[in-house]
Amino acid sequence: MSMLMTEKVQPVINGKVAPGTARKAETFPVIMKSIEQDGRCLRFKKPFTFSPFVDNSTKMIMVEERRLGICVYAETRADVLNDLKAEILFLWDEYATADDDSLSNDAMELKNNLLSVLEPSNG
Repeated sequence: MSMLMTEKVQPVINGKVAPGTARKAETFPVIMKSIEQDGRCLRFKKPFTFSPFVDNSTKMIMVEERRLGICVYAETRADVLNDLKAEILFLWDEYATADDDSLSNDAMELKNNLLSVLEPSNG
């Protein structure tokens, strides 16, 4: 997955990461330009920002982008980003490339939303 991620330095106090900052680092925004897997590439028409957050009830890291039908969660930032990549590819295959006649109104809206931000690319 090709990503540009914004990261910040974690505060260190007496040689240790300051309390609460390790989990906070997992929720820094992620800016994606493209997704590559198994010789396939989808490119965002403009860099797309996803904002991970910690769900208070499950303590899992989550990424939601309702307009694109995305809701993924995992215990770590790396896992949630891998799940996000897989979910985007799945949604592309199931909706963006589907025949319009086979889609419900909601699915057609999702297709249009996906096509408005993503396009296939040669890499």
